[in-house]
Amino acid sequence: MLVDEYEKPVLDTLGNEELQEKHRQTLNGFYGGIKKADRYLKFVLLTGVTKLGKLSIFSALNNLSELTFDERYATLCGITGQEIHENFDEGVQALADKHGVSVEEMYDRIRDQYDGYHFSEESEGMYNPFTLLNALDKRKLENYWFSTGTPTYLVELFKRNKIDLLNLDNLHYTQEQLTDVDSFQRGIIPLFYQSGYLTLIEYEKEFGRFRLGFPNTEVERGMMNFFIPFYCNARSTTEFDIPNFVMDVRNARIESFMQRVSSLLADSPYEIEHDLEVHFQNFFYLLFKLMGYYVRVEYHTNVGRIDLVIETDKYIFIIEFKLGRSAKLALNQIKKNGCVNPFMSDSRKKFLVGANFGVKLRGMGKYIVEEVDS
Repeated sequence: MLVDEYEKPVLDTLGNEELQEKHRQTLNGFYGGIKKADRYLKFVLLTGVTKLGKLSIFSALNNLSELTFDERYATLCGITGQEIHENFDEGVQALADKHGVSVEEMYDRIRDQYDGYHFSEESEGMYNPFTLLNALDKRKLENYWFSTGTPTYLVELFKRNKIDLLNLDNLHYTQEQLTDVDSFQRGIIPLFYQSGYLTLIEYEKEFGRFRLGFPNTEVERGMMNFFIPFYCNARSTTEFDIPNFVMDVRNARIESFMQRVSSLLADSPYEIEHDLEVHFQNFFYLLFKLMGYYVRVEYHTNVGRIDLVIETDKYIFIIEFKLGRSAKLALNQIKKNGCVNPFMSDSRKKFLVGANFGVKLRGMGKYIVEEVDS
């Protein structure tokens, strides 16, 4: 017996507790029937996104063997690097020829784009079969997985939970927290992991926990695009705006850049995050993260602030935003902290930008720009 997406009726009714409870009872009866018929069953495999151990679905089916973290099955789902070489060398060669690069470089690009899923503490990285095969078939390295749509249950859970996006790719959880939990009560992070949006990056043996992160570029970029509509109005589409931000930076159009930031903030829906400071932090994180695919962006966070350094081939921008405090104070803090010192020997033009955004304004206020003498 093979059962795929065993928990789908529960996930599809997230937010409708009455209907969800009926689905739980129905599933409980179904899986209880499997238990009663076990003498007729030689092999049973259940697959799904979540482990809903505390939702009474499996109260009668208590002889399950969990395979998620079992190293013997770590390469069961996905495609290994060796399997690509053994079966898809011809496709990779064609992809390399299409893009005018060597086969070795194309393998590196494919690895960065689609590799990186880990299912145990020492397992090798696995490739997403759906995206890999689409890339080889269409001969384009695109984000195919997210084109299938984001699961509704993740959207609903995201609306319910406050999330610090700045630390989304540097989280620490134990195996028990990631699997043997009531995912709906424990929060959204285990579901992001179980859904493949986060994966195991490192195992900290001393503490018995895993560090989570994005498995590859495709997932990281897709996640940023998934989040940003919650912080900007749907009319301000990411695909349209991000190239404009990048071109402003590349051409040192600071006035235009700051006006775009102001417009996006003014058009922000504030539907999820009631803490405006966190909302602004998440907004800037997403914006700069998406820009970082085209220009070098480094950001460092501290309590109540975001410091930003953007580098192009000609310019360096050091920007500080202050919530509810003056742009002059933000600019003075850049100078006081010596943020420009590491770049003084650099021949590129350097600009300091101090800006404020206000709680009452719900958007960008004043900003000050100074060019630094080399």
